[in-house]
Amino acid sequence: MHKNVFPSWLFILSTQLYNIQWLCIHSQSPWIGLVKRLRPSLEVLHSIPTFPLDVVFCDGSPPGSTSFIWTGTTRFGVVCTQLPRSKIAQPWVMHKLSIRHCDVGGVLDGVFTIRMFLRDKRHPDLVPLFQPRRDVSSIIDSTSTGGTEASACTQTAMKIPSQRRTPCGMLSIYGLFPLQAPRQTFLTPSVFVSSKWVHRRLSLVERLHVFDVPLLLSKSMPSEVQRLLLLQVKTPLKVLASIVDPILWYISQKYESQNAFSSGLSRSNTKMEQSSDQKHTIPEVAVGPEHGYLSSSTTLDRFRALHWTVS
Repeated sequence: MHKNVFPSWLFILSTQLYNIQWLCIHSQSPWIGLVKRLRPSLEVLHSIPTFPLDVVFCDGSPPGSTSFIWTGTTRFGVVCTQLPRSKIAQPWVMHKLSIRHCDVGGVLDGVFTIRMFLRDKRHPDLVPLFQPRRDVSSIIDSTSTGGTEASACTQTAMKIPSQRRTPCGMLSIYGLFPLQAPRQTFLTPSVFVSSKWVHRRLSLVERLHVFDVPLLLSKSMPSEVQRLLLLQVKTPLKVLASIVDPILWYISQKYESQNAFSSGLSRSNTKMEQSSDQKHTIPEVAVGPEHGYLSSSTTLDRFRALHWTVS
């Protein structure tokens, strides 16, 4: 496992109010301190567990085909953001789910692929939890310093955001952020110049916000850690957050069909007040950074309703 891989799935499961018990991560990871602050009761492991798991979430590439997670310890699925480094043999079958960042409340113009390895050839009908669309203006900080003063230039919001330029030739904050050209210059508001507009590149904190890293988290980090995090977050956090519930719902249905439930990973009822009172159980879960896993078993009370359509 690479020591710098950021445990994005762990972060998402924590913010989604899942109670996490175990995390497997590199012993020299720079994120161990952050993990312990976020989840003080979390038990940190430094090697791949050999006890049975039902589903594994993996940041980056999952381990090779000889790993325990493929040869017997994982019952239902492995979820990852990158392809494995070697071909995975049957009975595992890879299924892809492509998610546009702008469809789940993000501001990037890119499409990101989540890969699920299942012991089932049938493609799971998983649909991300869609969110209202936003544009770059939602992550711009007008108190950021730097840039060159620009004359006032009319910019209008778009009903359906896309990458666009202003009449002045600058990228518009009322469009999407170009994934393939992150160092582009934008025309942005500024409180420090008389015209109230400057053209500048996005700050490090703003670029982290593009990938959905919360401001409270990014602003609490020194600049060198911010730069490291920007290199490590390959898939926007909202893309991962949009699919966590559907994946765990799917796994819970697999459990119901086999009448084999675990108990342990519980989700707070605070987020479920508008949902039904029916109890569902989520199986034992493994989540973590590249070649590292977080393991927890869980009971989910009053699981919120999901909206399913065919993508």
